[in-house]
Amino acid sequence: MATAIINENLNEFNLMLSCLRREENPDSDQAIRNLCAQIADWGSFLKILDHHRIESVVYRRLKGITGSGVPDNVLTELRTYSAQQPRKMLSMIAELVRLVTIFDKKNIPVLSLKGPVLALQLYGDIGLRPSKDLDLLVSPENFPAAEEALSAAGYRRVIPDFALTVKQSEYAIKKLHHFNYWHAGSAVCVELHWKLDPYFHPRDVNIDDIWHRAIDVAVAGARVKALSWGDSVIYMCTHGAMHGWFRLRWLYDLALAMVNDRDRDWQALLGHAEQNGVLHLLAQGMTLANRLLGVPVPVPIASLTTRHDSLPRLIDLATWFIMHPEQGVERHFTKAYFLFKFYELSLYRGWRYKVAYFRRYSNMVPNDWKVLSLPDALFPIYYGIRIVNWLFRVISRRFKLDKT
Repeated sequence: MATAIINENLNEFNLMLSCLRREENPDSDQAIRNLCAQIADWGSFLKILDHHRIESVVYRRLKGITGSGVPDNVLTELRTYSAQQPRKMLSMIAELVRLVTIFDKKNIPVLSLKGPVLALQLYGDIGLRPSKDLDLLVSPENFPAAEEALSAAGYRRVIPDFALTVKQSEYAIKKLHHFNYWHAGSAVCVELHWKLDPYFHPRDVNIDDIWHRAIDVAVAGARVKALSWGDSVIYMCTHGAMHGWFRLRWLYDLALAMVNDRDRDWQALLGHAEQNGVLHLLAQGMTLANRLLGVPVPVPIASLTTRHDSLPRLIDLATWFIMHPEQGVERHFTKAYFLFKFYELSLYRGWRYKVAYFRRYSNMVPNDWKVLSLPDALFPIYYGIRIVNWLFRVISRRFKLDKT
């Protein structure tokens, strides 16, 4: 049973998991009633749902159980939240279609990541998977034109929020993977990506192959490009693994992809994952989905669990991150912080990854350029500024932690 690896005192967490599992029968209904009777702090339960961004799915399950024992005020709060999401998502879809149309007219190929398109593909109900932003992918070559198109559409770049020099722009395209843009009128944030893979991925992902495999999805009368099923599953697993799967909604997305698409070409998926060096991350994500959400592990994936000796450790650590969001993995010099650094180092084997992992601490971010405006001839000085900035951030965060 999935509950076997969960601390029995975390009743709120167990209740959330029980609501997310796909079995709906008298026995599972009674198990949820029993867990509801053990909840001492419903406020904590709501906070857990908010962190994992899974409120609407849990509410859909709870409202269908007669005599669940959930307090009326809790159900009312969940009902109010869930009722608001379809309207918000319709607005997001309208903006997505508007932007795709603009990009098409300018002959800029664009692909939608996650967001409303994924909600339609996996959930069938856009209200069950709310999104806070739109993620769009363009090729690095088309990024300048895409940025101009966003500006013409009323968007203002907010990260970074200053003009970049030629050197800074070149560095960003090479080392970073997206910028953020904000539209004040529609209150929509767009993340414009020019890379799909994590910035410290040990292998370069062939973006041309991903574009070739992309599919058309019908969205509000328009055709929107999206990742193929296989590439979407790989992206879910690598994205979730990179963040330690700390948000359970990512795992729920993967669980739906595993269940809803059982007839897909698993061998092709394995081939693409092996080419990208992420077979073990597929196994990690799907094993977590099995243990926590009760989704059967596909036979082709099950055989991978014995090929990577680091998998049990990666699975256990990710489970801890999922169960303990209050620890905060970015709070320096805490148990969670060191566990997460150890986890990141364990994600990939081989010296190339280890070197790339440590080198990323010297990689500049836009905030380093904001500290001091330098001409491109003095661009290397930013490497020193980067180190000073990083040390200052670590020390200041530690000081704040000591004061709390």
